Amino acid sequence: MEQTPVARLGLDRSLAQVTRSVSEDGAGFRLKSSLTLRVTMVELLAFFPKFRSRPSSSPARRPSISTPTKSRPTSGLPHIFFGFPLRCTDRGWVDSTGKLPHPEERRKRAAAQPRYGSAVTDGLMMTSRDGRTFRRWGEAIIRPGPSRTNSWVDGDNMISWGILPTKSDLPQSPDELSIYAIESYWTGKRQSFRRYSIRVDGFVSVQAPLGGGELVTKPLVFDGHKLVINYSTSAAGGVWVEIQDESGKPLTGFTQADCHEIFGDEIDREVVWKNTDNVRQLASKPLRLRFILKDADLFSFQFIQQAR
Repeated sequence: MEQTPVARLGLDRSLAQVTRSVSEDGAGFRLKSSLTLRVTMVELLAFFPKFRSRPSSSPARRPSISTPTKSRPTSGLPHIFFGFPLRCTDRGWVDSTGKLPHPEERRKRAAAQPRYGSAVTDGLMMTSRDGRTFRRWGEAIIRPGPSRTNSWVDGDNMISWGILPTKSDLPQSPDELSIYAIESYWTGKRQSFRRYSIRVDGFVSVQAPLGGGELVTKPLVFDGHKLVINYSTSAAGGVWVEIQDESGKPLTGFTQADCHEIFGDEIDREVVWKNTDNVRQLASKPLRLRFILKDADLFSFQFIQQAR
């Protein structure tokens, strides 16, 4: 097998980016000022345990799902099992089928078995917290992409053996998460793997436009000394964090005005206020976190015992 170049997943090209509006009953957050939740694979982070995807309309032809024989936890999320079924959709020989690459070769394969010429496949994702009950999303984690020879054919885009931690090829960048998918299943003289990468814990993000937006959590109780966030901003964007009491009143020294603006792109940035970066004195009390974002994505947050 040959590994083809990496396809990097950024803010504008996610694994299977779906933008959905959410309510306090859905994700556990109150969203204001055009803030949106961008979801590639939901329910992967403990901060979004109650999010439910929208029901999708039934297709005219029901695709078949090939479920993998094994599902595995991944590095950093040992309590969640990941599986990657292959979805096969066969619409028969319709107008778009004949406009995919190499229609004559497809017709030759279809003479032996119709689906060999008309079926197309993509990669899905499913997760479980107990290893027995799985949830599968209908949006593809790997789409076939632009109409190339080696991706819109039955058997292409089959994901191999879970999510793997990999080194980034960008200098001074943190490790990534990678998945590998098969290409050229029927075409050429060999099959290839294409690597797709995503940032650590980058499955879910809350995103705000340049005009700004904010998010307020439900009351939570934490244990730790530091608050760290996984985030990404534009050059003009920023993130601020305010800590409130259970009723929503800002705490002295932890208001938005006290918080130093955070901009950049990091997976574990400590939040610092003007007079402190230590939140230990607030531990074990019900509190709310208010995140203010401007042209930014917030992927996750965590309280830790000490600086990393």
